[in-house]
Amino acid sequence: MKLVKLLGFMAAICLPLVAQAEIWKDYEPSEAVSELRVLDVKANHMDDYLMNLERTWVRWMEVEKELGNVLSYDVWTSDRADSPNVWLMTTYKDFAAMQGSEAQYDEVEAKLKALGRNDAEHDATLKAYEDIREHVDYAIIRRITYK
Repeated sequence: MKLVKLLGFMAAICLPLVAQAEIWKDYEPSEAVSELRVLDVKANHMDDYLMNLERTWVRWMEVEKELGNVLSYDVWTSDRADSPNVWLMTTYKDFAAMQGSEAQYDEVEAKLKALGRNDAEHDATLKAYEDIREHVDYAIIRRITYK
């Protein structure tokens, strides 16, 4: 019973503080939006995964960035053995840019082929990812700026 009273008291104190915050007046979500992929790469495969990632995802992101479709991208890793251990983040100008289009996809594909991408090798690398990594989570996030 004491716990219930304590929780009620805490809610009565905190609720007015929460209720006072107003979007666009007290804080502002960024127009830019980031896509966060959370992965677990199996033990003893991190170096292989990162080197293959450079030949697949990173090259794709470089072309997307060069074409102005992506603002930035990041690869983050953890030295700990716990899961997850790799985070891939892509930041877009806004939600519309994140959606992409068939024309954008075709443009990136053409550019990668012109740079010498071997489709069979690329497809084999992507297929091999299934054996060494697992998708743990996926999120679309936005930065908050306080005023």
